[in-house]
Amino acid sequence: PIVLWMTEDPFYTDVSAACTRDARLILTIDEGALPLYKRLGIGHAHYFPIPTNTSIFQKNESPEEMCSYDIALAGYPYPNRIKAIDTLLQQNKWRILVAGKEWHRHLNKSRRHYRDLTLVTNWRSPQQMADIYQQSAIVLNPHRPAQFAYNKNKAMIQNVSLNNRAFDIAAAGSFQLTDLQPPQAFSSFAFYKDEDDLLEQVEYYGSNAEKRKAIARNNYEQVVSWNTFESFPHRLYKIVKSAL
Repeated sequence: PIVLWMTEDPFYTDVSAACTRDARLILTIDEGALPLYKRLGIGHAHYFPIPTNTSIFQKNESPEEMCSYDIALAGYPYPNRIKAIDTLLQQNKWRILVAGKEWHRHLNKSRRHYRDLTLVTNWRSPQQMADIYQQSAIVLNPHRPAQFAYNKNKAMIQNVSLNNRAFDIAAAGSFQLTDLQPPQAFSSFAFYKDEDDLLEQVEYYGSNAEKRKAIARNNYEQVVSWNTFESFPHRLYKIVKSAL
């Protein structure tokens, strides 16, 4: 029996849909794609996010006063990420790290010369990313938008699930702000609604270390109790067994 794990849903659902004909079971990393597979007649489709590797992303018990950055954002410069960083840089208040290729092309010259901006455009290893998360008071995690021009998602299926970076950040014991309201299973995650709300949240959590620590601790517990490579084989076995 063929089991397919769609790790780019819903952003490549045009491709995903074309692959499903012979599949007995579909696993998807985003619950927003589940109705698509139901319409395609797939009897067994399950939400199954990419787990975090806790041998790399693990809590560091060093004091938070060691943070080198007030805010960090890692990832490709999608339009919503560019807008978030530009909004924060305009405030001229925080030490900000941005990591990812192509960012130098999307921040104007004045922003790139912002005194407290650290711009990292070369490849970072997973361990280096874990270090960045732990060196940052707030890790921003805006998700890839369904409307991004290079998606292959003609149905414009909206992503509703946390990305795998969210689980890595949580497993590292770091506080994050996402732009998606999290599902019940990850109800402790803090999120923002728009750029004005982002500023309010950064101001609030930036000056409330205990609140950050409490949320990060809850994020950590929710993730490592369920979505790690240690629990991966057992969860996969249960799902596959139910479908065969």
